[in-house]
Amino acid sequence: DASPGRLSPGMAQNLDVIQILDGIRSDFSTKLDVVLTAIQDVKRDVQDFSMRMDGAEKRISSVEDTVNSEKGKTEALIKQVALLTNKLEDLENRSRRSNLRLVNMPEKIEGNDAWLSWRSGSPKRWDQRHSRDNLSLKELTGCLAGRNPIDHPHRESSS
Repeated sequence: DASPGRLSPGMAQNLDVIQILDGIRSDFSTKLDVVLTAIQDVKRDVQDFSMRMDGAEKRISSVEDTVNSEKGKTEALIKQVALLTNKLEDLENRSRRSNLRLVNMPEKIEGNDAWLSWRSGSPKRWDQRHSRDNLSLKELTGCLAGRNPIDHPHRESSS
């Protein structure tokens, strides 16, 4: 039996076990604190990246919306350019068909006003090699009855 100042062998063994368990608990507590700190750091990093991801998703969504609206504008502009190109070609063809080509007329005989010189019929600047009989008008006809002006000769008429 145990005296009041002495511990029994079972009690001493229990105290040793309790001390060992306290040491283990202290070690676990220290290591658990390190693990919890690391988890908090990871949690903070995940939250930071989550906020960055949200911002990036908003910017991407905004850019996608802008791209879609610009794509529609681009398609409309392409159609408008095609329409205007066709109109320009039509106007150039009409203008070309309205022009007259002077054939056998010497260069620079008209002076400053070609129309006035032509209308007056004045041969004052023509040299003797060219007479009014050699002068003819060549009408620039474009697409007559759907024909390509390059494939068909121009009509000529004398004046």
